[in-house]
Amino acid sequence: MIVYGTKIDSDVPFPLELPETGAWRYELTLRRDPPDALRKAPVHERFLFETHGRDVYFRSDRAFDVPVAGQPFAYKVGGVVQFYWYYGERTIYYTFEGSDNSLLAFWFIHPFLPLFMTMEKMFVFFHTAALQVEGKSILFVAPYKQGKSTLADFFVRKGHRLLCDDVLPTFIDNDGRVLCSASFPYRRPFRGPETLGIYTRNYAASFQTVDALFVLDNGAGDESVGITEIRGVEKFTTLREHGMLFTLKFLHLDQHEHLLTLLDRSRVFRLRRPWGMEYLGDVYDKLMKYTKDFL
Repeated sequence: MIVYGTKIDSDVPFPLELPETGAWRYELTLRRDPPDALRKAPVHERFLFETHGRDVYFRSDRAFDVPVAGQPFAYKVGGVVQFYWYYGERTIYYTFEGSDNSLLAFWFIHPFLPLFMTMEKMFVFFHTAALQVEGKSILFVAPYKQGKSTLADFFVRKGHRLLCDDVLPTFIDNDGRVLCSASFPYRRPFRGPETLGIYTRNYAASFQTVDALFVLDNGAGDESVGITEIRGVEKFTTLREHGMLFTLKFLHLDQHEHLLTLLDRSRVFRLRRPWGMEYLGDVYDKLMKYTKDFL
């Protein structure tokens, strides 16, 4: 399977429709039952967050600071699964407490892999919904539960190709271009716990340039849709606050440079629109015209 621009050799069949062909930059291996030395090594535990009704913990054999090659790590989802790996290596092990492989697939693909790939400096992830519109890759950026997925779902239903519903991996190629890889062909217009959502056949399987980012801003119910370009330092502060998925301390400089490169090559707009499902058609029409006329 190929997810987040990465080819994964897994010993467990996931009950999902995931692409077997397409563009990929890296290879990973997923295997059950970590070696005893790896399973026993992470003894220092730190609570990360609560999500989907589960407590998530991060574990290692030492204080959490700057990881070094060969350092053991574990990502623990209470009552479900633990993922183990040595920093700098491309084999991930797991212990799974359940019997439904769709639950394992959800935690591996959606919450775990973006953190793993960020730590391993494979990609820089953005918290966004993204699509191809008029031959351009456009990203919707907003805090959690502010309408990114709902708007993306509307575009998909209009025939546009999905890049991602929630998190997007980006990288800089040898020519200095900022490219993105599609995540996986599922979308969740209305959030459900521990599910990847609706399968989306119209899905981009190749790398794309990042052309424009639209920062969503909620207006009043009777307010017209407005789009204004964000320039200067505001581009950086806005995307740093709302756009990047993980801002890890030891990656601060790398992520800072990556974001500056992205903003140098992409345009950023503020999309102010009335809040409500009944206004999605107006937002769609405005975005389509703007994309045709100005991108």
